[in-house]
Amino acid sequence: MATYKAGVLDAVADVETALVRIDSSRRRIGDARIAARNYRAYFKAVDSNWRAGGASLLDRED
Repeated sequence: MATYKAGVLDAVADVETALVRIDSSRRRIGDARIAARNYRAYFKAVDSNWRAGGASLLDRED
C-alpha cells in the first residue's frame, strides 16, 4: 500500500509541476505578444517621425 501511495503522490507532483510550467509558458507568450505589439507601435512612431524629418536614420534604426 505504501508503494502505491508513493506512486500516486509522485504522479500528483508531476502533474502539478507540468501545470506550473504550462502556466508560466502562457504568461511568457502573453508577455511576448505585448512586447511585440509595443515594439510595432514604437517603430511606427519613430518611422513617422523620420518620414516627417524629425528623426535621423540612426534613430530609426534603433
